[in-house]
Amino acid sequence: MDLRLLNLAQKGDMDARNYFIESNKPYIHQYASLICKRYLSWENDDELSIALMAFNDAIDTFKEGNFETYSKIIMKNRLIDYFRKNSRNEIPIEDESIQNYTSYTHSIDEKLDRVSQINLFKEIMEDFNITLEDLTRKSPKHRDTREKLIELAKHLATIDEIITVIKIKKILPIKEILLISEISRKTLEDWRKYIIALIIIFSDKRLDSLREFIV
Repeated sequence: MDLRLLNLAQKGDMDARNYFIESNKPYIHQYASLICKRYLSWENDDELSIALMAFNDAIDTFKEGNFETYSKIIMKNRLIDYFRKNSRNEIPIEDESIQNYTSYTHSIDEKLDRVSQINLFKEIMEDFNITLEDLTRKSPKHRDTREKLIELAKHLATIDEIITVIKIKKILPIKEILLISEISRKTLEDWRKYIIALIIIFSDKRLDSLREFIV
């Protein structure tokens, strides 16, 4: 998505808004079809008009974060409202009860929340000059080492002084950690990026759903 156009649209540039919406119609179509679990047609399906209007409203109400994730939440909520208002008619999810539909939309909620948290985590890590690729390369392969570092990070995440140093200075305070743990300096230095990432995840409530991936 062209965020420059989004910014212009929010400032009242109608040409930028129209172009931004038009260029994202394939994205709107794809996501609305995913929510409805069937292929939608611009000519025949009200759901696409609802998703389009929701996308337009998202331009006005978006403040910060990831616009794509935000717009998906707005479109999904509008479509759910539409389904509920028309619940006496056929709900556009093939061969599923309303209960199963609710379960399905809950699953969508969880996925969107996880995507949002991953994007937030990436933004935080950028302040430390750490990328997801770095973490993939610099993660311990041995289970014992991994478990030891996870337990260390969980403990450090509860110590305000450690968290403050990490967030303000953007470093792992190795000297301080050596005073309160039995982990060697070499281990701390070798897995510095991995430990910082773990501490951030365990200490930031906004990243709670990412903790289930730490094994």
